[in-house]
Amino acid sequence: MVEVEIKHEEINNNLGFPFKIFYFKAQSLSKVIIPHWHKSTEILFVIEGKIRVKVKNKDTILYENQFIIINPNIVHSTQSLTKNYVICLQLPLNFLQNLTNGSFMEKFRLT
Repeated sequence: MVEVEIKHEEINNNLGFPFKIFYFKAQSLSKVIIPHWHKSTEILFVIEGKIRVKVKNKDTILYENQFIIINPNIVHSTQSLTKNYVICLQLPLNFLQNLTNGSFMEKFRLT
């Protein structure tokens, strides 16, 4: 078994919004985002193509018009299975806590 170093990703908001949104387009199957975690909820939405998302050692394949929500502090990674176009929205934990009057982790956290 190969041991993989898990990285903490620091999320910096962009464009003055209290969240980060960006996209990535993979043109080759070598596009891999290594296992990492952060204090943001992440939503990945596949515009075209398909990707493999690994969350807590469980693989999920996302196709066009599908999305996944990944909770804060959860180790995850992605791998391109075809050429793809994916939108990523990262919502910081403190932003979600403010929106929910401090109850996000208790009431809205997905398992």
